[in-house]
Amino acid sequence: MNEIARPQTDFGTAELYVPEGMFDLLAPDSDAEARSSFVDVFAQMLPRATAADLETLTDGLMTWRRRLLNDGMLMHAVVAVPAGHLAETPVHWHILVGPVRVPEAGELNAGEVVARYLGQSFDPASTYTESFATRLGWGAGLITRTPFPFQVEGPSAAQLPPVVGLSAAVTAPQHGTQGLLVVGVAFDVERTEDMARLVAVIAGQSVVHPPSDDEI
Repeated sequence: MNEIARPQTDFGTAELYVPEGMFDLLAPDSDAEARSSFVDVFAQMLPRATAADLETLTDGLMTWRRRLLNDGMLMHAVVAVPAGHLAETPVHWHILVGPVRVPEAGELNAGEVVARYLGQSFDPASTYTESFATRLGWGAGLITRTPFPFQVEGPSAAQLPPVVGLSAAVTAPQHGTQGLLVVGVAFDVERTEDMARLVAVIAGQSVVHPPSDDEI
């Protein structure tokens, strides 16, 4: 595990506690370095791709990266392991982290807290929720399954799962309004609980330092 510091002007500084080796689309800070790393990754994933194909894929990822950074996101990490390395089927997770303003601890139950930030409600019968202590203060988590959340057209749409695993956690100080939202999406829905453990670790061990006077 390592801590990654991400400064935010009006939010303060977030120290994200994440496993080493996760591929973060928002790192490095330099667009040129990020583009170079994206091309390398696509070249490894798609050895038969042409240079033009690699540039097209990279352009799309750079657009997504800029959108997340403009929205104030702190991390979009990808866990992708081919079949046969850890299990018979491939592992494919996306973990996103962003800053949020939070209510006072105890104002809502765990499920309501997380669902509020995800902008939707979930079936209680198929959703597990939990409140837990974190390094920052308090935490609330949710684990469920949900239809694939994005509209995708074209040939690639048939390759996407109809249902994905979803795990989300909110953490914040006991007396404060600056918190973190960690969301994980598992394309391999049968490993949702494994991914949820990773989400819980990131939420449970990450911290937020309020901005100093000269940063406000």
